[in-house]
Parts: sequence; C-alpha cells; structure tokens
Amino acid sequence: MTRIPAYIIHVQGNKKRKLFMDKKIAQHSSLGWSYINDGNIEDLDASILDTYFKGKMHNKTAFTSCAYKHILAMKSGTAKNWFLVVEDDIEFYSNFEEILENILNEISVKGIHNSIISLEDSIPKYISKSDRRANQFLYPKEEMRLAGAYLMDSEAAKNALQFITAYKSELTADWFYTHLIKIKTINCYWSQPAIACQKSIDGGLPSLIDNKPNGRFRQINFGIQKWIKKLRANFK
Repeated sequence: MTRIPAYIIHVQGNKKRKLFMDKKIAQHSSLGWSYINDGNIEDLDASILDTYFKGKMHNKTAFTSCAYKHILAMKSGTAKNWFLVVEDDIEFYSNFEEILENILNEISVKGIHNSIISLEDSIPKYISKSDRRANQFLYPKEEMRLAGAYLMDSEAAKNALQFITAYKSELTADWFYTHLIKIKTINCYWSQPAIACQKSIDGGLPSLIDNKPNGRFRQINFGIQKWIKKLRANFK
C-alpha cells in the first residue's frame, strides 16, 4: 500500500470515537495517520470565525467546528501531494486498501490534479453500470457524497483555502466543496466502488452534530436504501 498522509477529523476528548478509530486505523497501518484535534467548539475564537466563516457558520457550533477541522486538514495537506481525510465515524469496507491503491495508480497514470475524490457512499449514490469502464475507478462528478472520506491533492487544498480566506463560507464542509466544484475552482471524482461509509449516517453510531437517529432500525432502513440504489445503478 502506498503510504500517504491520512487525517482524521476528531472531536478532542471524545474517548468513544477515539477508541473506535484507533481500532479502524490499526487495520490500515500502512497509511500515515494523524488526528486533527484542534478546532473543537471551545477553540473557535473571533479570529477563526472572522477569517473563514460568515452567515450561519459564523458561530461556535458543532457544524462550524467540523468545517474548521477540515480546513486544518487541508492546511496540513498543502505540503503534500495527495492526502486522505476521514471523519472519526468512518467504516472502511473490506476492499479499502486494494481499491485505494488502484485509485492512486489511476491518479498517477492520468495526471489527475486540483481534485477531490469522494470515496464514500454515506449518501448512497453510485456510478451507473452503463457509465462504468473496465479497470477504471474514478469518474468525474459535480458534487460530493458528504465529506466523511475523500482524497485531495495539495493544489486543490491551496485553491480551497485561498477561496475560503477571500470569500468566507456559510456552508458545511461537504457543501463548501460542492460549491467549489460547481464554480470550477476544483475538480471532483467519485470512486467506483465506494470504499467507506460514515457510521453516524448508517445508524451504527450516534451523531455528534445533530439528532439523527441511530440503532438497529436505522441500520436496517439505511441498508435497504443502499441495496435499492445499488440495484438501480446496476440496471442503468
């Protein structure tokens, strides 16, 4: 497995999430993991809010804290080539390292740059079978599938940071990235197949930013939604 930096968006002090992620990353120790611990709600001072945020995001909230941690991850990644960012509720599928290696190879062969690559199906959206090509893992898209697991290169990180410093953001991390994609500031690709999913979305863990339900019923319901949408994609 090619060793690249990998940043974990984490609420400092949340022992359950730390334990959950420690177990996950121990299974993928070939990556260069580090936690983004700064940027908790209590860390959001006026200087941070004034520098990066406006509107509803110019407040000390869990959404703003999460978005700021993504900014810190991008700052850490600007000195790198490609880097991985995951949130601290991510579940890696069994093919994670195999597909990730194939993706990194495709990036190198095609010279992909100034890009963000969505790796998750936390929002169950998939590449239609008619659009898939043999031995191709990346497909251009104009939106993110949330921001729970993605690759980004230093060029895209620098462009995103330049934009948010100049214009500020009133959007959560995933919608901010989608905005940059739609205005052609950065490019976006989806991985096919997806190789990760957020457990706070599929019901496996409680959310730290809102009141989404969790538990067995949501897991079953989410699993059915994913199955239906995968099936539809396979017949398109």
